[in-house]
Amino acid sequence: MKKLIALLVIVLMLVMVSCGEKALKKEEITIFHATDMHYLSQRLTENSPAFVEMIQGGDGKMVHYIDYIMDAFISDVIENKPDYLVISGDMTFNGEKYSHEDLAKKLRTIEKNGVQVLVIPGNHDVDYPFCFGYGQTHSYPAERMTDRDFERVYADFGLKQAYTRDKNSFSYMYRLTDKITLIALDTNRGGGNGVVGQETLLWLEKELEKADRDTVFISVTHQNLLSHFGDEMFSNSYTILNNIPLIELFDQYNVKLNLSDHIHTQHICSENGITDIATESLAVLPCNYGVVNINSDKIAYSTQSVNVEKWAEDNNITDDNILGFNNYSKEFYMKSQSMLYMSALEDYLYPEEEKKLLADFFAELNVYYFSGTVDEYYDYLTETAGYKKWLEKGKDLWHYQYIMARIEEGRIGVSHNSRTIALK
Repeated sequence: MKKLIALLVIVLMLVMVSCGEKALKKEEITIFHATDMHYLSQRLTENSPAFVEMIQGGDGKMVHYIDYIMDAFISDVIENKPDYLVISGDMTFNGEKYSHEDLAKKLRTIEKNGVQVLVIPGNHDVDYPFCFGYGQTHSYPAERMTDRDFERVYADFGLKQAYTRDKNSFSYMYRLTDKITLIALDTNRGGGNGVVGQETLLWLEKELEKADRDTVFISVTHQNLLSHFGDEMFSNSYTILNNIPLIELFDQYNVKLNLSDHIHTQHICSENGITDIATESLAVLPCNYGVVNINSDKIAYSTQSVNVEKWAEDNNITDDNILGFNNYSKEFYMKSQSMLYMSALEDYLYPEEEKKLLADFFAELNVYYFSGTVDEYYDYLTETAGYKKWLEKGKDLWHYQYIMARIEEGRIGVSHNSRTIALK
């Protein structure tokens, strides 16, 4: 009887391993990396004028069109068929349960077409306090996503298939191939927002110790592993707060690439042999996603923009904003950023026309900065009247440091839309 029980246990373990392990037998793989789509369920918004106005006064996320953007992105994924789609958090607007459930239905469409989806939560995804639905005239509390709900809704997107899970967070490790492993690191549950819990770090260290020495590791987090803003005053709110022990651990085990975002900006930062690539928010122009090709010798990263206009034509969409999405998205972003900065200048005793010139340049610079293309537009930007007005009048404004740092990056000519990382 004891032998029979032991045999059954072994069979059960083998079944569990075979269900969880789906590593591809390939020498080279392609990963799409998407993040910060801030999806809001249509069950929670009527896209009323008041809602659109609220979105327009924000940070440029096109939440009122996020269903179209997501469907166009899904079409891109299915057409190009990468081996994996990795999503690094802030999947929903503010952690609404309906939004998660409806987004998961869209992700299942991707998996039904043969692409495994792997997710981790962001700071906007679970138990977020500002969780609302939006009617014609008012907002109202919406049901939040809980840890238990997240476990249930996203079970098929990495959590159940992982070969090892951290019991204190939603962190896990997934074998992409027999030689390439993804470290999906939850930086928001188990240690607080922007923190990797101590127990999670211990779990990760033990798993790295057990791994084969020739394994290629890449990691994914929501907050940035490295500071993309150097010593600028607002940098700490975007970087993993206890990133030093994690960086040391990655250095020890030769983890050369981390995928992240949280800053909604297309930006690449490298320090001491580690590269942190922040792929831009899928909800912000030009709706970039990362394309990561990995083999035993190198990792090649590039970006692709969601082709919303082609999808709109193919699906007989009649909304002119979607049919002309490239122009609309720039106008929307410029307007929201200019409004945002005009309000920041409210207490300054500048003539209105000078405030408008400063605000419009701030907005246009961010169009190119958030898409990672300041280097391409450096000559144009530095010849504008807005830039010259910043040099003349903007030195006492805190955004002066921000603007000059962005312009300097453009002058140097660093590309934030492509990078090759040698593994040997």
